[in-house]
Amino acid sequence: MKNKWDIMRKEFKYYNRLTRLETGISTDPMKNIISASKEWWDEKIKTYYEALFRDTIDVGETIHRHFHKVLDDVVNLSKDIIKPNANYNETIPEYILNNPRYYPYFKDCIGAIDGTHMKASVPQHDQIKYIGRKNCVTQNIMAACDFNMCFTFAWAGWEGTAHDTRIFNEARRRREVKFPLPADGKFYLVDAGYPNTKGYLAPYKGSNIRYHIPDFRGGQTRASREPNGFKEKFNYYHSSLRNVIERTFGVWKARWVLLRDMHVNFNFETQVKIVLASMAIHNYIRMSGSCDAAFQIAQEESYIPRNDEGPDDGIEPHDEVSSTQRRSDDMYMSAVRDMITGQIFSKSNTRARNSV
Repeated sequence: MKNKWDIMRKEFKYYNRLTRLETGISTDPMKNIISASKEWWDEKIKTYYEALFRDTIDVGETIHRHFHKVLDDVVNLSKDIIKPNANYNETIPEYILNNPRYYPYFKDCIGAIDGTHMKASVPQHDQIKYIGRKNCVTQNIMAACDFNMCFTFAWAGWEGTAHDTRIFNEARRRREVKFPLPADGKFYLVDAGYPNTKGYLAPYKGSNIRYHIPDFRGGQTRASREPNGFKEKFNYYHSSLRNVIERTFGVWKARWVLLRDMHVNFNFETQVKIVLASMAIHNYIRMSGSCDAAFQIAQEESYIPRNDEGPDDGIEPHDEVSSTQRRSDDMYMSAVRDMITGQIFSKSNTRARNSV
């Protein structure tokens, strides 16, 4: 009984203090509770902010400081995460080695290269040079990946108007960006927006030559969906294998909602850092071996991620090396492409004869 009396006395003391000494406090006789106005709560939270949240989260400038500290740390770590395996120029990727569609034709392939655009927020006086595809302000990002859907190179922060070929040429020319160059006899897969030159295998071009996977799926009959001729046959194999970079971009963008609409409160330097940091985390998740739903979906070659950037612009690439060297390198890679095409076509004909 005494304990109950002591409790009631304490409660009355608090009640008396609240109702007499605090403005904005009232009693609700229907609900039998003490109520306070929004203004009262706002004032108290402001006064006791640190006491309320000391053991839960940091706020305001502290969160801002911690966010940028963590972001900088992850970007620094990305240099050790966004890179190819040490022996990338010496081994055949397991993905190719274990797939008769691609082996032995693409045994010397070390990965795929492409560019992608990310919405950006820049000061109004800079917007014109950043207006890329679909008339949106974007940053252009060049990336390479391996056949495990890990980024092996990333160069973010280019203006949306910068052509993929210009970024590609700069990446190969400037040693400080540490682009993983292919060794002699090795090559990356690139699309029609890049030159077919030594170390970089592009598809056959032509107004009547299909390349992209959806182009082969749009026919009404099975015959119309099949590659027509040896050049389209090569392009179909090339596109199916190079699709790994599109699937890698797809997983990466789907995971980070922020990438699809970069926040206006981030300056451009921070936006570039967010791109690199998220790519590093993408690689970390993949390399950790965890069962990740996004990667599982994109594992299939038939997976085609949503593309908001529009089709390739088809501009003829321009390399900045001497014309003599350019012709020599182009002729070399054209010979490699023709050789692979001949091997694919020969095996297809052998298979067709054996099935008769």
